[in-house]
Amino acid sequence: MKINNFNEGAKQLAIELKVKHDFDKSWQVIQLGKLAQAVAVEVSLALNLELINVDVMRGQDENGFLLEPKISLPDSLGLRLIVCDIGVETGKTAIEFASLVRDKAPQANLALAALVIPLEQVPLLKTQYQTLISIKSPIARRGLHWEFEHFG
Repeated sequence: MKINNFNEGAKQLAIELKVKHDFDKSWQVIQLGKLAQAVAVEVSLALNLELINVDVMRGQDENGFLLEPKISLPDSLGLRLIVCDIGVETGKTAIEFASLVRDKAPQANLALAALVIPLEQVPLLKTQYQTLISIKSPIARRGLHWEFEHFG
C-alpha cells in the first residue's frame, strides 16, 4: 500500500519513533535537505527534540543524472542524531551525511528515520547508522515517487 503524502507519512513515522524507540533529550533531529522538512518537523515535535536543518545541494549533469550530494554540516551538531528524510533510493545522501559526521566525530550515534527504506539498501546503511526506522520497506529500491499516492 502506498503512503498518501509526506505529511501523513511523517505522522505515522513520528508515532513509530515515539512508541517503539527511546530517544532522550540528548538527541537532535536532523532535517536532511528541503524535502525532509515534513518528516523532520513532525519527528521533532513528537519527541520534543531540537531540530537542525542540514542543507543538501544536488545538481544534475548534462544528461539529467543527479550529481553527488554536497552537504554543509552545521557547527551545532551533537553526538546523537536522528537523521530524517522522506526516503532512500540509492542511499548516497544519507551515507555522505553520515560519513561527514563520522569524520568529525567517530563516536557519533546515528539513527536514520525515513518514510521509505528499501531492504536492498539496509546492509549499506547499517555500515553508518546504528538504527534504521521506516514505515515502508519495499524489497528493492526504485524511484520514491512510486511509494506515494501524492509525492509531496
